Amino acid sequence: MFRAFTFTGRVALSQQDQTFPITILRDTGAAQSILVHDAVLNLSRKLTGEHVLLSDLSTSQVSHPLAQVYLECPFFNADVKVAVKYGVLPVKGVQLLLGNDLAGALIVPNVTTIDEPLPEVLVESPDLYPTCAVTRAQTKLAESTPSKSLPSLPFYQVQDDLINQPLSKEELNPLGVTYKLPEGSHYFQE
Repeated sequence: MFRAFTFTGRVALSQQDQTFPITILRDTGAAQSILVHDAVLNLSRKLTGEHVLLSDLSTSQVSHPLAQVYLECPFFNADVKVAVKYGVLPVKGVQLLLGNDLAGALIVPNVTTIDEPLPEVLVESPDLYPTCAVTRAQTKLAESTPSKSLPSLPFYQVQDDLINQPLSKEELNPLGVTYKLPEGSHYFQE
């Protein structure tokens, strides 16, 4: 039944340690990857001290310790953190349930499309489906609608204008306000 989602792999306490063969079930509905405790010799040495609460099909939550192990599988080879299950997994012969925490990026969902948008979506979000052709009336409307933003000048043009044509004192201070600088100030003196 799960043959299409079952793979062989290897697991070890670290990349340098002895590897042990395991059967992996890729479970796209599992948030957390779970390794059977007896799949790796001395797995208890790699427990992190952390625990995770997991719900099974009966929705009861059970605390599982986490372990740091090295996993070799068809998808990747890496140090990973997995939940540890004492006993067996619900699928006979499987030692590792590969969940979305480790393999979530490997899922590409099938996208279902329709040829015409649903009428209720067109009413709720009319701008969601743009037209593929622009009519003359739409072009004239866009041209006659005043722009709400000011044209922006590129920075280099403003900079060149200020360097080539510096502003006069009158342009910098059109109201003729005089400023008194604190005594001893050396800034802005002519």
